[in-house]
Amino acid sequence: MIQKILEKKKEFEKGLSERNRRLWEVFMFLVRFTILAAPVYFLLWQNWNPVWLRTVNAKISSSVLNLLRVETSQLQTFIETNTFTVDVSTDSTGWKSFIALTALILSVRGEKIRKKIYGIVLGTALVFLGNIVRLVSMMYMVEKLGIPYELIHKFLWRWGLTFLVLIAWLVWLNWEDVRKKVEQTHLYS
Repeated sequence: MIQKILEKKKEFEKGLSERNRRLWEVFMFLVRFTILAAPVYFLLWQNWNPVWLRTVNAKISSSVLNLLRVETSQLQTFIETNTFTVDVSTDSTGWKSFIALTALILSVRGEKIRKKIYGIVLGTALVFLGNIVRLVSMMYMVEKLGIPYELIHKFLWRWGLTFLVLIAWLVWLNWEDVRKKVEQTHLYS
């Protein structure tokens, strides 16, 4: 039965004009993305609280801040400086960004599974690192530069990872073009 459905779908796609084929691809991408992003809503509904991930983020961020000569102490999910304390909340771990990037990558048809796996692994590592940079830079700017916490928090926390996920996905989508440009740059240097 599934085979028949797939055959009908293939037949339907072959009959589409070029414009309708592109619209169909966008529609299918959005359907797949919606389905693959569903775990976000399930975890939100369950009030998911990955204390282990929050603690890892706090530990790494505290260590980096100490290397940058910002005196901190860390206890579980809390990072404390001389002037303020931050609780690395569930939302502050970047978990939604991990799922979003994975869903974006998996939603693209026509890419090899190997490319998708590399994109997910490298992209998740990049998002994790970006999240640590966000935490550290926010606390550094508040502690050393006196910039108001709310200003930095709203800008870096609400938009920072969104842009990072989008850029990572676009680089992944255009990886062959990016790779060729890098190779050409090194050839002519």
